[in-house]
Amino acid sequence: MATENTLSWSAHAAFATLDECLAFVRSNHPQRLIWGTAKDIETGRHFECRMPAYLFRGEVGWLDECLSRRERVRRGHFSGVTEEALQPVGKDVDRTFQKRLAIQPMLSAGLMQHYGWPTEFIDASASLCTAAFFARCGASGSGRGALAVIDIETLRENGVIVDLSEHPLANRPKWQRAYGVWHSEHRDLKQQQAISDMGLSWYVFRNDPQHDARVTKGEALLSVLDDDTAGFLRLLIDGAIERHGKRPDSAAKYLAERIVHCPVAMQKRTDGQLRPVALSESRISMDDQEEIDTSYKLWSTEYPDVVKRPTRTTREHRSDEDAVGR
Repeated sequence: MATENTLSWSAHAAFATLDECLAFVRSNHPQRLIWGTAKDIETGRHFECRMPAYLFRGEVGWLDECLSRRERVRRGHFSGVTEEALQPVGKDVDRTFQKRLAIQPMLSAGLMQHYGWPTEFIDASASLCTAAFFARCGASGSGRGALAVIDIETLRENGVIVDLSEHPLANRPKWQRAYGVWHSEHRDLKQQQAISDMGLSWYVFRNDPQHDARVTKGEALLSVLDDDTAGFLRLLIDGAIERHGKRPDSAAKYLAERIVHCPVAMQKRTDGQLRPVALSESRISMDDQEEIDTSYKLWSTEYPDVVKRPTRTTREHRSDEDAVGR
């Protein structure tokens, strides 16, 4: 674990608080829109567009590495979880994601990343406030965190940037102003060459007296209740598992704990027809642990007899209509 004396990836001394860190970033990297020439990854076409000058990333603690989820799997950070175990399901889900949502491969991979599948992308945001939330979310009392600032003009010359906030169905990436970033040569964003080539600046802070308030205020950024795309990835994995077979137990547990879940709620109208309804409008509650356990058993070779996701019971809905969740 890095210490204040060994933070080779941060050229600036640690700030005493997150607020001091944020004030410095806002002063030295003020967010604005810039004009630039972008390249359509799918067609190779170049076009002029406006884009944020900077992207931001928040991390809890002072980790020595900044790796994509897929790279962490590749390096064995998760015991028993291998690329070989995940690959056939991932390819199947990616193809279906593209077809069902009518999107191109890079956007598909970016959305899979956002909802929990391990890809080569690393999460970032055009919002400094969103990055600050993720620098505190899940800190569990840790007083230390880090913020990365990515210079778009530098990164777009030699990397890949995918804007996830414009998809018509995926609301949570919009709320987070989410982006995915990738570089063909660099896997660790805390290595000096990556910092130079990708236009990165890392800043760290020691303490945040407003920790609880920040996390509480930002919880809406993680909500899936009004996101039509949330949960879709989990259902596509169900289908891929049917076609390719259950996954080794460790891989199934890894996916179940990380893939975003959100039951599909249907409202029964007075004419007997069903229509989709946001869970925030219904009285169907989500039990996170129940959803995790159900997916784990459905995907794991340790539970060969579990072959179907259970249907939730009909529950009372306002206006005497029924809400049915699947």
